[in-house]
Amino acid sequence: MVPEIDIYAPYIEAVFGQYAADDPRHVPFTIADQVASETHPLMVLVLALLELPERRLGVSELLDALDVPALRARFGIDEGELPRLRQWLAESGVRWGLSASHRRALGFPALHENSWAFGLERMLLGYSTGPLPPEATGPLPPESTRANATESTAWQFDAIVPYDEVGGLEADLAGRLAELVAALEAQRAELCAPGTPAEWRVRLGALLARMFQPAGLDEHDVLARVDQALGRWQASCELAAFSQPIGLGVVRDALKAELDEGGLAQRFLAGKVNFATLMPMRAIPFRHIYLLGMSDGAYPRTRQPQDFDLMAGRARPGDRSRRDDDRYLLLEALLSARDRLTLSWVGFDQRDNTPRPPSVLIGELLDMLEQGWQPAGDDVEGDDPERRLAERLIETHPLQPFSRRYFLADDPRFTYDASWAPLHGAAANEKTVGQTETGAHPRTVDDAIAPGPERPQPPAEALGLSDLQRLLRRPWSVYLGRLGVRFQSAEVPDEDSEPFTLDALEDHTLRRELLDAGRRGEPLVQVAERLRLAGRLPAAGFGQALIEPPLKRLSAQLASWRGLTATLTVGEPTLLHFAAPAAGTTPALALEARLDELYLGDEGAELVTLETSHFGHFRPEGEGPWKKLGKPHRLHAGYLRWLLANAAGEHATAWSALFEDRVLRFPPLERALARETLAAWLACWWRAWCAPLPAAGELARTLWGQCGSDTLAALAAGEPPEAALRDTLAAQFEAGNFQVEALIRREGALGQLWPDFDSFAAAGGVGESVRHYQPLLDAMRRATQRVHATGERS
Repeated sequence: MVPEIDIYAPYIEAVFGQYAADDPRHVPFTIADQVASETHPLMVLVLALLELPERRLGVSELLDALDVPALRARFGIDEGELPRLRQWLAESGVRWGLSASHRRALGFPALHENSWAFGLERMLLGYSTGPLPPEATGPLPPESTRANATESTAWQFDAIVPYDEVGGLEADLAGRLAELVAALEAQRAELCAPGTPAEWRVRLGALLARMFQPAGLDEHDVLARVDQALGRWQASCELAAFSQPIGLGVVRDALKAELDEGGLAQRFLAGKVNFATLMPMRAIPFRHIYLLGMSDGAYPRTRQPQDFDLMAGRARPGDRSRRDDDRYLLLEALLSARDRLTLSWVGFDQRDNTPRPPSVLIGELLDMLEQGWQPAGDDVEGDDPERRLAERLIETHPLQPFSRRYFLADDPRFTYDASWAPLHGAAANEKTVGQTETGAHPRTVDDAIAPGPERPQPPAEALGLSDLQRLLRRPWSVYLGRLGVRFQSAEVPDEDSEPFTLDALEDHTLRRELLDAGRRGEPLVQVAERLRLAGRLPAAGFGQALIEPPLKRLSAQLASWRGLTATLTVGEPTLLHFAAPAAGTTPALALEARLDELYLGDEGAELVTLETSHFGHFRPEGEGPWKKLGKPHRLHAGYLRWLLANAAGEHATAWSALFEDRVLRFPPLERALARETLAAWLACWWRAWCAPLPAAGELARTLWGQCGSDTLAALAAGEPPEAALRDTLAAQFEAGNFQVEALIRREGALGQLWPDFDSFAAAGGVGESVRHYQPLLDAMRRATQRVHATGERS
């Protein structure tokens, strides 16, 4: 039993409903006391459609609605087509609102961008026209600047930029989606006008027939129940001689009340395992009773009093008290249990793992047990009786079902799910699944520990530049990648919000598209306009205000690129291969990558890269501390390409990295030095492949800004940092500041491997960070810089 069954019902379905009835792991169960309007997804969707005039109809709402088979069947959309549909909606710019008129009806500006009509126009036009020709530059420019544009290089159709991913046999899906949106628009218009009960009966019947095509018996039953509820409501109105026009809100509330009438206590005692609300008349003897959700604040249940409730403000003796009712219900549950009573609550916070108390009633029960009972033989003096009681009665379960503690020999906890046993090695299988709670556990703790993994084998194929980039950016992730472990932030995609600002990834993507288009000779203003018409920039003038400042900096960046490459010849993209022989414990490894952006000139080869960011102040001269080193992590990709070009290319290659604020030029490297450095990086990758490498670029950057070359050499040799420096590194690692979050919070994998700075330092992280990034610092000290001749300094 639980305080609120509607809160727990989805989780119960997820756990007990994951296996079919014919599966041997299936446990028959029944959920009672749900209100009828919440018992079936189709019923929920029917009531949601009655809110069409008030809903924004975001992408997530419609995709959730398409999870209902009856709706998909009406419009011929298969479940397997939903991932493709989600991709089309995201890339075509659909966010919310059926059309501009729909947004106006909701009280918002009548903007066409990012509406369903906007996205469908792009999809259908893209299917009609196909991919844009390579020379297309977007819509025609204004009359004043149209002199240099021709019809062959312009692409315009009523200010619509086609979305050309819709094509082939999948194109029919766009038509079915358009039919669904048109049906929603028509039904929304029908539901907006008031009507008499008889008219509403006809309208809602037409709505059900237009939007749903039931297939299963449960779906037919749901629609039949809705139709019967409508019939009863209309009959009640006729008996009351009520025939005045009413709005949709009144009809919706009346229908929901009609559906929920008599919904409590349904299906109680209809299955082997019964889930129900903790409510009166449930004091029936059971062998096992489980009370879930007995957390502080959740039970006794709190109810907000109504404004007109005089009993809440001026209580008198004999008035009903909801909290007293819940106390009595808990007593009834205690008396009903025959063999076992289990009380469960959330004992630790899900965000920071701090302890959370149980319900005050559970606390009172524990206090009563402590005062009135003592286990036989428990007469140890000087010990805390409350602690002994907690150890005897309270059991803390692991958060995950695959926790190793379920498979340890001396742990009384066990699991019925055998699928997790292989995770802990063959020895874990000796603790058989389905043991009784008092069953024997013949294994020891040492037996439960699986043997250590064998030394990994080198990769069969050559590494790519992305492998070494990962080594530079997050060294510890190389080892985790071999294990298949990925740490990602648990972020829910925001599919319903139109763009107002750009996040880091969107900003990077747009700048890359602008730079690539500018490199092809397309005017940046026209490219920005095409992005706006594609719904990727804010509407109503905000997009222009957002894109104008970057356009000025990108124009200066492209001007420097054109000036640099004007006297050079574009080289053919080359596939370069570098092999490092085996040395010590490092096997033979190879690196292979295709290099483009290579140019040939009178002085040799030049690698020219257009970077989609600014670098920051750069001044590495002297012996340190080097406080003005910009953002070294933005050099990782180009630095590795530069090394590979000098180690395996035909010519000695310089590298010019064009950032928004400056140009950094790295001179050519001697082939022997380049090969030696690249072989060292491959050996370092092998070390990181075999075991987590404790090195962090942020800490190395801090050390460069506070230590001279002698101090860095001492740290690299293994000497511990001074107390002040250690405190600075520890604060950056564990606490951060008001501008930058702590390193272990930004990098979840790093925090899992080394939860505090002491463990990181004990693993040699300070010296490893200095040694790991020293080659990059040496390369930066070779670089020269200049700012762009025109444009703004960042």
